Amino acid sequence: MNPFDAAVIAGAVLAIVLGFMSGLLRSLATILGYLIAAPAAVALTPRVTAFALGQSADSQNENLIVLFGVFIVTVWFIPMSFAAPFYILVFAILGSAILGTLGLIAGVWADKFDQLAAFQNFLIMPLTFLSGVFYSTHTLPPIWREVSRLNPFFYMIDGFRYGFFGMSDVSPLASLGIVGGFFVVLAGIAMRLLASGYKLRH
Repeated sequence: MNPFDAAVIAGAVLAIVLGFMSGLLRSLATILGYLIAAPAAVALTPRVTAFALGQSADSQNENLIVLFGVFIVTVWFIPMSFAAPFYILVFAILGSAILGTLGLIAGVWADKFDQLAAFQNFLIMPLTFLSGVFYSTHTLPPIWREVSRLNPFFYMIDGFRYGFFGMSDVSPLASLGIVGGFFVVLAGIAMRLLASGYKLRH
């Protein structure tokens, strides 16, 4: 076993352990959240989002607000370059739409908060961290490079990278097509779930 394979296995084991620990801690925090923070968050979040955007709040708009806030804070510390602003904007919109749609699907599917936590810990987080956000897939062994190409989050990250730096592991047009297709598939699943009344009608 080479060092990279060992690191991947160790990372997977660590993610599983931390996921279970996080799930237990979230269960305890849920009780306090409902008693203390949840009422205030439920009351204030839609108003703040609607005020900031001048329209009704939804998950995509909230994701864009977070993106804009992170950008405003970051630009004070790091000089920013924009090699392809169009790709930055398009991948920001598609990325927030994908995550919002995944959240909708998870919300319909989950029966309790712990299932939502599992959805994030065992699906969203691994897809994000294994998408090349901290490294270029060119540095990976060939087999892991091909595995990374099966991850749709990889194409979102790679599109962003091209928008800011003008460099990417795959063609930005190919990334745009794959990310757009992934969103269409997810939107179709979400619409199907809503139209069928899955877990919505009793």
